Amino acid sequence: MRRTRADDPEFSQINITPLTDVVLVLLLIFMVATPALVSRSLPVTVPDAGTAEEAPPPAVTVSIASDRRVYVEEREVNPDSLQAAILPMVGDSLGSGAPVVVRADTAATHGLVVRVLDVLRKAGVRPVLGVEAPEEQ
Repeated sequence: MRRTRADDPEFSQINITPLTDVVLVLLLIFMVATPALVSRSLPVTVPDAGTAEEAPPPAVTVSIASDRRVYVEEREVNPDSLQAAILPMVGDSLGSGAPVVVRADTAATHGLVVRVLDVLRKAGVRPVLGVEAPEEQ
């Protein structure tokens, strides 16, 4: 009686090692790329500052676009309801001293930026203006 390939024990299992390798590499790529995509997704051009310092990781990012729209993370909010929108997001980080970074577009009006900073201070959070450090040459 002749043995067939289906009876051969060498071919009775599927090797999933290459599939696992591909999935792990894709997971690693997405983990590295996601923070860069999320933090720069709003069209805000922050001004350059020659004396910019490295800030601790923010608890929340508030963005002010050139068209006077205010965003908390990715969600648009009315400036009048900014305090109610931000308090649940910063919750536990108020005591840790994690700042709320305000990224204001260079074309945003000074009055709106001051208004947002004032609302954040009244909410008990520590706002920090986000600026771009010039590239070293």
